[in-house]
Amino acid sequence: MKLMKRLAGGAAVSLLAMAAAGAVYAQETTSAVRGEVLGPDGKPVVGASVTVVHTPSGTRATAVTNEEGVFDARNLRVGGPYTITASGGGLESKSIEGVMLTVGETERVTIDYAAAALTEVAVTASRVGERETGPKTVLGREAVASVASVTRDIRDLARRDI
Repeated sequence: MKLMKRLAGGAAVSLLAMAAAGAVYAQETTSAVRGEVLGPDGKPVVGASVTVVHTPSGTRATAVTNEEGVFDARNLRVGGPYTITASGGGLESKSIEGVMLTVGETERVTIDYAAAALTEVAVTASRVGERETGPKTVLGREAVASVASVTRDIRDLARRDI
């Protein structure tokens, strides 16, 4: 009989602990770059050193290409611009500049040494669209007016899950 009471009490405590546990929320605040390095013959460059530099801060991340010529750089600051430089494998250094990173996404790049054989290419285009670089909430006039706030504090809106 005592065993049954202990089991029932343990089950009740366990259920109470699970019910009282709050939700845990995580928010990703970094980005990543994944790319490949191709040689003049169009084949992957194995063992090339790739450096990813956040231009405004000078923060660096390094990676080495695998047997498929692929590299990964993770936990990078969101935004940019970034300069990505590949070197090694018997080839000169080659850079891609102006790479912008989006929060929680992996930017894909290709460093192609075969493209270096071209003398000049001019590309003119307009910007396609703005990239999101962080979380945001847009509150309309109705949402702002519907919040009851004694102190008229903007943080009252932030606390509300709209």
